Amino acid sequence: MIRTKCSSFLLLIVIVSLGACAETPTMPTESTTPREAGVNLLLIDKPCDAVLASIPVKLEELEYPFTWIDESQGLLSVGPITIDTESGSQFLKVRQTYSFSAVCKDEVTTRMSCGIEIQGLNADGEWIEIEDVPTLDKYVVQFLHNLNL
Repeated sequence: MIRTKCSSFLLLIVIVSLGACAETPTMPTESTTPREAGVNLLLIDKPCDAVLASIPVKLEELEYPFTWIDESQGLLSVGPITIDTESGSQFLKVRQTYSFSAVCKDEVTTRMSCGIEIQGLNADGEWIEIEDVPTLDKYVVQFLHNLNL
């Protein structure tokens, strides 16, 4: 019961943080590279080594494709993960790619960062970058929930 409350509390902090970032005005840029959104979080009171070891195992169980970018630094790329959308969505499919890192801050604290890029397949067969915060929140939270760390 306590673990659920802590997880919900951390998740609430993450969602509030993303919302706050989205409302901060920024200057327009000429960049043509897609923006990457994401979350940073700490997992506390679980042995960090066990958390790190469980990540690739859980990704394999979920059948999510992943590649180690730098295993010694805990950096990996996950995806693309392509899923069908719910009826009524403006996209037929959604393609998600995550940049994920996890490192030990101490024996029982794991620092994680999860960046996300999402594209939606429209009716014309074109992949369109999705950048709205509620959609990014939905998918990154779902991804982290599926990992069940």
